[in-house]
Amino acid sequence: GAGGVLFSALFPAGRTVFLSGLVGFALGAIGAVALFDRAVRRAVLARKERLSDEFPSVVELLAVALSAGESLPGAVTRIAERGSGELAKEFRRVMRRVEAGESFAHALRDSAQLMGVPEIEALLGHLVAALEQGAPLAEVVRSHSADSRAERLRAIVDRAGKAEVRMLVPLVLLILPTTVVFAVWPSLQALQTGL
Repeated sequence: GAGGVLFSALFPAGRTVFLSGLVGFALGAIGAVALFDRAVRRAVLARKERLSDEFPSVVELLAVALSAGESLPGAVTRIAERGSGELAKEFRRVMRRVEAGESFAHALRDSAQLMGVPEIEALLGHLVAALEQGAPLAEVVRSHSADSRAERLRAIVDRAGKAEVRMLVPLVLLILPTTVVFAVWPSLQALQTGL
C-alpha cells in the first residue's frame, strides 16, 4: 500500500499506469523464465535418472554381444536398433554420427559427455580407451556390469531406507497419538464419572 502511494506521488498519473504495466510485464517475464528454467532442470534430472536406471540392463546386453564375438560398433548398433529407452536413443544418435563420417570413438566420447551420467561416462571412456589400445572389450564391459549391479543394489537399499523414514512420519504424528487417545479416553471417562 505505502509503496503504491509513494510510487504514485513520484510519478504523474499517466506515467504511473505505464510504469506499473512495465513493472508487471518485467515481473511476469522473470517469473516465466524461472518456471521454464525449473521445468528444464526437472526434465534433465528425469532423463539422467532414466539413463541410470537403464544402464545395468544395457551393460548386460553389451557384455553378452561382445562375449558372443560382436564388434563394439556392431553391439552398439544392435542395442540402438532393438532398444527403446533413453540409452538406446543416445546410441542411435552415435551411430547416425558415425554414418555421417565421424569416428566411432569420438562420437561415443561426445555422447558420454552430453549424457552427464558418471557411470555411463566411465564405461564409455573405458570402452573408447580399450578400443584405441586394442584391449579386450568384453572384460571391460563385464567389470562395469558387475559394478553397475552392485551400485543398483546400493541405490535400492538407499531408497528403501529413505522410504522407511518417510513412513515413520505419519505413524508418529497421526496413528500413534490417535491410538493413545483411544486407549486413554475410556480411563479418563471412568475417572470423571467415578468422582
